[in-house]
Amino acid sequence: MKLLSKLKVVLPMLLATFVIFSCGDSDSEEAVPSLSTDAGSEGLRFASSQSDQKTLTVTCNMSWEIENLPTWLSASKRSGDSGTTTITLTTNSANTTSAELRDQLVLKAGDVTEAISVSQESPYLSVNVEVVNEVLLAYGFAGRVKFGDKTTAFSWQIYKKSVYPNMSDNKIEAESASWTFVRKTSTGVQTIDYNQCEPSTDYKLVIFPYSENNQRGEKFVYDFKTKSASDQPQATISDVAANVQDGNKTYYTWKVSTNQYSSKYYTYVCASNSRFPTYERAEQLQGIDSIKRGALIALYMDTERQQDQTEGHIPSPSFNSDTHEWFFAPASGNGTQRFEKHSDDRFLEIVTWAENVNGVLSGIVSDVIVDLGGTTNYTLEVTPASLSFDSKASTTNVTVTSNDSWSVSSDATWCSVTPASASENGTISIYVTANTSGSDRSATITVKGNNSGISRTIGVTQAGGGGGRTSNCETHLSAPVTFTDGMVTAYAFDSDVAQFYMKVFTQSYYLQLKNDEDQLVELLKDDNEPDTPEEWEGYIMMWQGSFYTPATNYYWVSVSYDKDGNRGPVVAEPFITNSESLHKATLSNLKLGTNNSGEAAWTFNVSLDNGATGYYIYKYDGSDYIDVNEHYLAYWMYEDIANGDITSTYSYTNVAWTKDSETITSILTYAINSKKKVGNHSCARSTSSSNVKANVRINNTYSPIVRNRRVMKVNSTERISAKSPKSFRGVPYRFEGTR
Repeated sequence: MKLLSKLKVVLPMLLATFVIFSCGDSDSEEAVPSLSTDAGSEGLRFASSQSDQKTLTVTCNMSWEIENLPTWLSASKRSGDSGTTTITLTTNSANTTSAELRDQLVLKAGDVTEAISVSQESPYLSVNVEVVNEVLLAYGFAGRVKFGDKTTAFSWQIYKKSVYPNMSDNKIEAESASWTFVRKTSTGVQTIDYNQCEPSTDYKLVIFPYSENNQRGEKFVYDFKTKSASDQPQATISDVAANVQDGNKTYYTWKVSTNQYSSKYYTYVCASNSRFPTYERAEQLQGIDSIKRGALIALYMDTERQQDQTEGHIPSPSFNSDTHEWFFAPASGNGTQRFEKHSDDRFLEIVTWAENVNGVLSGIVSDVIVDLGGTTNYTLEVTPASLSFDSKASTTNVTVTSNDSWSVSSDATWCSVTPASASENGTISIYVTANTSGSDRSATITVKGNNSGISRTIGVTQAGGGGGRTSNCETHLSAPVTFTDGMVTAYAFDSDVAQFYMKVFTQSYYLQLKNDEDQLVELLKDDNEPDTPEEWEGYIMMWQGSFYTPATNYYWVSVSYDKDGNRGPVVAEPFITNSESLHKATLSNLKLGTNNSGEAAWTFNVSLDNGATGYYIYKYDGSDYIDVNEHYLAYWMYEDIANGDITSTYSYTNVAWTKDSETITSILTYAINSKKKVGNHSCARSTSSSNVKANVRINNTYSPIVRNRRVMKVNSTERISAKSPKSFRGVPYRFEGTR
């Protein structure tokens, strides 16, 4: 009995000791942190608007926290426990700058961190701009700027760096209206030169690119610093003579003098019977050896200099098609140079540019421009000398043949000319507006040689009455439904519409043009084939793409013609894309599961965001719908809500929808707020064999058998039949939800 009593005391003690030591061994094995997300290598990219949201799934084997969160983002959770956690990230404000915001979101678990790239887009058009080569002088800058395919024009200005920080983006944008505006060349490379700099000073070249629709692109800023004007190698020109005989030829001659910093110099000479660009800019400085111009010529010289030269050569490409010119082989020391004179030469330019012993080019370019005087046998002819137009707005060209520079003007506001001036042979574009007065009218265009004084006139007549707005036929939008990235609509035609043109403009661009119907008509017809009501009857059109941004004003603009070709008024109908912060009932986690009764059902979750208090819901079953863009489905659903065909609303967040025989489904919601106003829609799609993430948009891919519909691609937009039989529409089968 004593032994048994001792065992009753000792055994529990042994067991307790075992447990204590066992626990101690387990606690001594620390977990190794394992932290990952579903962000991928490209990270998370947010729209430029406020309240744009992205979800981030965090998987970790221990507790974790957000160590760094950018100030422009907020997170639904700042920390989590072991397992899988989903965070909703929301932009706190809109990005109104011309640059994309870029930052890192950093998660931490134990001593392990995970950095995720996050960015918020700029609202401006993204274009590619780069300076591909440059020449820096003491008093000037010249460079070649390359633009991407989206850019059709640009404006530019140069600011001192010391002034630029004191200017807000709004002030810079306001000033840009008076900047130098240039149409992009077909090569995509444009030359910019500026000769009003100060030596040894920092500057910024600022460029605003524009797209075809006049949408402004990202502001491009390029920094440069001018060279010093002192202690520079320099070669100066003097004693220019124009009639030096050598045998049977006549030459220009001049002296070149170099200073102590010069190792060698380069010379470019150009003679012409017409004025050239650098002459046009320097008429007040003729005959002066100027060091405050020549940046443009220096840019061309730099290209030529980079060739391996032992002899002089004709520059390629030639600076001016109507000149004879020469780029001399490099020379050193003081000396005399010459260039053959042609009998019809009227203007001469000589430029020298020195470099030091290290091959560094000077900040000083010596530039001499001379008006040689003398007589030139100028000619100026225009073809044809008279033009007749019907009453419609129209454009035609006139050919100018001349060896002079010339200017052109019109004495009537309804008859405009482009360009206002040019040199040598060229073309004048003449545009007349529609004559709706009922009376014929006439105008005179005058072309005058700047040096010769020769004038030629072109008589213009236009018939009255027939080409402007002579019909009342119109085309309108029919019950448009807007989204954050576009609009879906049908069309309503007057009975006498035979054909029509249509486009979408930004509000700012339309308001610039709204008082000029003729120009609007030209823009609508530009690169745009006419449509007919027969082609569009019973169809809906989707205007969607990167051109559209949320909460932005646009105008849908159209002009119609009757069967006799008479034009109706320009119709402009405004619409505003939905804000991403508009109330929304977001679908997620759509999959095939079971309902409370154990039956096969589509199960999903609905989250109510941005003030949503409930939602309408609809289901489209079958392969006919899975490949149709969700905006079309949303259009039909919105139409049924507006017509009162869908009236029931729900506020459940966990939903089971009994599955029928179909294996494919598309489910949509439209949110409502406390005032019963309809907000943004949400779409989720799934099949019984593979689940599809919510909000996946399948654009431009369609089933080959879309019953009773015709799908077409027109002008980067889509259309689909609005005649969709009710038998093909979703039916709200047994609907179950839990709060």
